[in-house]
Amino acid sequence: MRRILRWALCFAVIAPAAAFGQPPAPPPAGLSPPPPGTVYRTVYPEYAGDPDFDEILIGNRPRFFGRPAWFDLDFLIWSLRPMQTPALVARNDSGGIGALGEPGTRVLLGNSDLYPGTVGGIRARIGAWIDDQDRFGFEIGGFALGEALRRRFYGSDPFGYPQYSRPIDWTNSGEGAFLVSSPNFLSGGLEIDTATRFGGVEANAVWLGYSSERVHAELLAGFRFLSLEEDLLFEQRMRTLAPTAAFGTVLPANTAISLFDSFSTKNRFYGGQIGTRIDWVFGRFSVGLLGKLGIGGTQQQLAIDGSSAVQPPGTAPSFLQGGLLATSSNIGRYEGSSFSLVPEFGVNLGLELSPRLRLKVGYSLLYWTNVVRPGQQVDRTVNPSLVPASQSYGASSDPQRPYPSLRRTDFWAEGLNLGLEFRF
Repeated sequence: MRRILRWALCFAVIAPAAAFGQPPAPPPAGLSPPPPGTVYRTVYPEYAGDPDFDEILIGNRPRFFGRPAWFDLDFLIWSLRPMQTPALVARNDSGGIGALGEPGTRVLLGNSDLYPGTVGGIRARIGAWIDDQDRFGFEIGGFALGEALRRRFYGSDPFGYPQYSRPIDWTNSGEGAFLVSSPNFLSGGLEIDTATRFGGVEANAVWLGYSSERVHAELLAGFRFLSLEEDLLFEQRMRTLAPTAAFGTVLPANTAISLFDSFSTKNRFYGGQIGTRIDWVFGRFSVGLLGKLGIGGTQQQLAIDGSSAVQPPGTAPSFLQGGLLATSSNIGRYEGSSFSLVPEFGVNLGLELSPRLRLKVGYSLLYWTNVVRPGQQVDRTVNPSLVPASQSYGASSDPQRPYPSLRRTDFWAEGLNLGLEFRF
């Protein structure tokens, strides 16, 4: 009996091993063996029985990335880097004029950043593999944000209450101020507007760097263009409540005075970029990372303009070139260029709604070095002889201040994105 059990155990161990070592059985009559290079598809057990997810396109790639073309559209909610400015508006309730360093002076706007707020936008991308192996492709994309507008107003009642002023470092007397309103002397208001427009396009070659059933990695190389346009506008309107020395003379009461200053900048980035995209797939869920680095040049433009108007009672208005911060010494157009880097980072969480459609939510950060922004082009040192509304207007043109200069800084934009990616 023991001998029979020993032989049965040996047969149970040896027979399967022998069968495993044999060549595969020939296909049934009428069928031919699969051709060399056949891609065997993978069955995902977690989707068994789900007709929307039974289709597996390429065995060594996550199912969603097996299609030859792609298109995605994102809706953006981004924040932009605040604009840096010197002191622009001040108030003094202690009898002073609102000069910096004067007891009782409070800076209401400036000496800090002007926050443009959040802004919405869209981002799109379309691409396709262009070789038979689906390893080399091409894509184009871009984004555009809506215009970020902010309006700030500081104004008095008809009798000049409260007092507002614009801090100025006068070349002939040092720290002082230009009044916007003053009780029983001058009523008026100052409106300060900022506007930012930001967008860009890119074109990239795409290489499939690595792909398995759970990981998909692509390498990118191509061209990038970015555009950043901004405005900083000052509009001051006043009415004299008593005889006032201005415009090189003495103006009677009830004279209307207005001043306008404008600082506008444009930045254009042209450069090459490299990057990578990696997705980790966990069933219907995925986590994606994006990294890019743009290297190139930024062309910069600065435009400064200013004007003043005065209208004594019963007369037609007179217009002169120059406001307060924009005078004959700096009005004009100026250009420059500099080397810039544009790194970008993104992370996305994805949910496959079908084998062709994925929902994404994520975060993006884009950084741009060496741009010009309007707030940093404001020179607060002013020669009163160049300001039409000054009582010493026309006395002397030296020194030539305010002075124009292309002061450079860095810019960033960051925020959330929500969108859909379609594979076809």
